[in-house]
Amino acid sequence: MMGHTTLNEDYEVDQRAVIGRGRFSTVKLAFSRRHGRHVAAKITPLSRENDDPISNASQEFQILSRLDHGNIIDVYDHFVEAGSLWIFMEHAQNGDLRKFVHLRRRLSIKLARKFFRQILDAVAYMHSQDVVHRDIKCENILVTGDEGIVKLCDMGCAVSLTERTESDPPSQHREGIYGSPAYAAPEVLDRTARGLKPADVWSTGVVMFFMVCGYLPFGCDDVPRIRARMTSPLRWPRPLRQIDKDCREYVESILQLRPEDRPTAADALRGTWMKKN
Repeated sequence: MMGHTTLNEDYEVDQRAVIGRGRFSTVKLAFSRRHGRHVAAKITPLSRENDDPISNASQEFQILSRLDHGNIIDVYDHFVEAGSLWIFMEHAQNGDLRKFVHLRRRLSIKLARKFFRQILDAVAYMHSQDVVHRDIKCENILVTGDEGIVKLCDMGCAVSLTERTESDPPSQHREGIYGSPAYAAPEVLDRTARGLKPADVWSTGVVMFFMVCGYLPFGCDDVPRIRARMTSPLRWPRPLRQIDKDCREYVESILQLRPEDRPTAADALRGTWMKKN
């Protein structure tokens, strides 16, 4: 079929159907004969000059394949072919959460809370497995065909805390700024992170703010401006009655400047506000 490539006899990739792009990778729509459904193919070109993208992509597959949670994207297969590393994973028809929110301006409190429960449950599960995501953002959360289900994806920055060694490159440890600055915790921007799990929790708070407000709490421009805005009160929509006080206080309890003042993902999941319908 024109515009389609058959790989490994199991997958047919639609080269024209680009459904996502990252710094090193492109995601295209594919069909799995084995599973009898459409899947997403994440393609990372091989590079002799720099093998970090390939190393990260291979690590992503290894981490995803050991995680088993209903709100984490399923991964099916990976192999090297045609000069690229291919990872085949579950395809979410509604795209990412950022696009989903923008189409609606912002989400209702009820739907945002429903999504956030699932996000926190996935993060709490990952942390229980000593895996940290390090790049939680709306673009890395997918909405399935059923609007009630969201799934965490893209483990390209994720690390297993039990498998890190002193010989790992700096990018695998806490040095430097990883992830996306608009969602990064203050200690990540300051390069002073002592633990990685609290930074994941901060990022979920940014996601929750975006869902109910339709914009990012600290902007998305340069790092110094983002960091400076963190010391000011959150910019909630006016009039304030658009978002109830309990919701605002809940989000603010997560977006605490000091990592030790933030709840764990499991504790945030048990919060009183989260138990409402």
